[in-house]
Amino acid sequence: MICRQRVIDIFFAMRITDIMKSIPQHAPSDHLLLQQRFQLERIAGIGDELRDGLRLSVRHRVLRTLMIFALVTSVGEGIMSTLFTPFVEHVLHGSSQEFGLVVAAQAVGGILGGVLAAGFGHRVRAARLLSCGAIVFGLVDLAIFLYPLGYVAVWPAVVGMVVVGLPGALTMAGLITLFQRSTADSHRGRVFGALSALEGVTVLAGTLGAGYLSRYAGIVPVLAIQGAGYVVAGLAMLAWLRDGAGEFMAREPHIHAGADTVQANA
Repeated sequence: MICRQRVIDIFFAMRITDIMKSIPQHAPSDHLLLQQRFQLERIAGIGDELRDGLRLSVRHRVLRTLMIFALVTSVGEGIMSTLFTPFVEHVLHGSSQEFGLVVAAQAVGGILGGVLAAGFGHRVRAARLLSCGAIVFGLVDLAIFLYPLGYVAVWPAVVGMVVVGLPGALTMAGLITLFQRSTADSHRGRVFGALSALEGVTVLAGTLGAGYLSRYAGIVPVLAIQGAGYVVAGLAMLAWLRDGAGEFMAREPHIHAGADTVQANA
């Protein structure tokens, strides 16, 4: 019985060896080369689309303005995400439950702001929503970060987080509206991807800078940069987009289907 089993094992081993020899030796390597070539082509295609999106963003005045706004405020968002927890814990001397309350208040403010933007946002020009919303958002943020210099308590931060959600939602409504009006369907995705990539870089820069600067300047002064950045960016948008969103498309170059074509609307 053992010999019979050994003979069967030897037979199957020989058959497997014959099958392996019958397979062309160049097949796996060709398949691997095709996969590598396909991956390199995809990476190159993504790089081309990102460059195309950046080029179109720089050429279009409204998109260029929105890009500057996004870059400035993204640095502040990186600062906020890094230092907000230490702010509640070390500056406000809040517990974990109080920190959760502050975060929940921020969510409530965002919901209320979204309802407000949906109900009344269409009555105000998108450029005005963006600029004024950013200014008010930055001022409320500055009040949240600076009030502990004179009064240390958690409840003002809770109230401030609810309030700040209102201008925050209006700011985003204006930003998205202007972006959609200034891009064609064929290129909106690559422009959005390019701007998102730049935002990721600036958020990372804000995160690293906040962790380093807070060790020397303190938590509150570094957090104040976030609010001040929104105020400055909002004032810049108020000056650069003062003619109104509805008039831009009549004067500004519009992005059409061609990758490198930027034509002026009649």
